[in-house]
Amino acid sequence: IPCVPWQSQTSGQYQRRVHGGSGNEDYKFEMRIGIHSGKVCAGVVGYKMPRYHLFGQTVTIAECMESSGEPGKIQISAATKRYLEEYEMESEEKLDFKCVSRGRREVIPDVVLETFLIDFTSELTSSPSKHNI
Repeated sequence: IPCVPWQSQTSGQYQRRVHGGSGNEDYKFEMRIGIHSGKVCAGVVGYKMPRYHLFGQTVTIAECMESSGEPGKIQISAATKRYLEEYEMESEEKLDFKCVSRGRREVIPDVVLETFLIDFTSELTSSPSKHNI
């Protein structure tokens, strides 16, 4: 599956302040995002209420990348980092973030991968950008 960066203003764009329900205007909604790239199987599941679903180890790893990430951060695998580097070379455009290694981690039992956090606060993001993640 090709991985193409999407337009974004700042790293905080996916961190929105939530003012409803909590009664506290300072309440922050911070999500974790985990991305892994690889092969998947896809299909429609269900008879009465069919749904499109993805299956496979790639999906499981992506879910674990999210759950083991840090709030307000995007965690990616080395495979996704390679896709981003290939995109950067083929498009000849510099992506406006850097990947900071978290080291090798056991993502799921018996699967150890190097993981990275996307850093939008580097000097790269101080200039107007064409692409951000």
